[in-house]
Amino acid sequence: MRATLTPRWITLAALTVWLMFPAGIQGQEATKPLLSAEIGKVIDKDGAEAGQRRFDELYPDHKDEYQLDIKGFLELATKYMQNGNTVAGQQVAQMMTVVAQDETAGYMGMPAPNQNPPPQPKAEPKPEPHPLGAPRNDLDRFLGLYGDPNRADEHRTLWVAKSCDGYLVAGASWGDASPWWMRSISDMVFEATVFGGDKLRFEFPAQSQSMVHQLDFMPNPLPRIGPLPDDWQKCLRPLETGHR
Repeated sequence: MRATLTPRWITLAALTVWLMFPAGIQGQEATKPLLSAEIGKVIDKDGAEAGQRRFDELYPDHKDEYQLDIKGFLELATKYMQNGNTVAGQQVAQMMTVVAQDETAGYMGMPAPNQNPPPQPKAEPKPEPHPLGAPRNDLDRFLGLYGDPNRADEHRTLWVAKSCDGYLVAGASWGDASPWWMRSISDMVFEATVFGGDKLRFEFPAQSQSMVHQLDFMPNPLPRIGPLPDDWQKCLRPLETGHR
């Protein structure tokens, strides 16, 4: 947002500019057209906004094609302010300030201010961490059915499968209970948060195909009694509620 510029401010700004460097600082060739005249012509024809667009087109990319006449900008801004065209007067005064900053920097051997700094790239938001941690690609060794081989009811087993995005999933082969989505704690240990916030922990001993668990209604450790049935899908869709 540009500051509001009054006629008194314009006069003080112009006097400051002329005191800071001599009239010859502009060093423009007399044959070049006046930049202030070009801007004034556009404003008189199409309005203040068109004049600002024309200035942005020409400055600084084409400034060497014009005389950067600060006095002309001062006279133009004063004319508009006196005629009641405050918007045009303020815009021209702002243009004069930009040109004066540029010329002053050049006179003192400093780089000119960058009027149009390049937009800064937006930082990419960091993705939210997965609630189950990093996915794994070595879960096939844990898959199968786990149960008591001495029980006649072959359906009272626990199944262990994997999701299609690399997580271990376990559940009971009876009832409609939701499966347990396991978080990898270590190479052989997995943990799930179950109803009520309790932690359910499964361990798979490296030397035996079995599962160590916290379920008090099944033997512990629970041996692996076979693979998943042939009609099971290859993997579970992410956070799928069923396993068939």
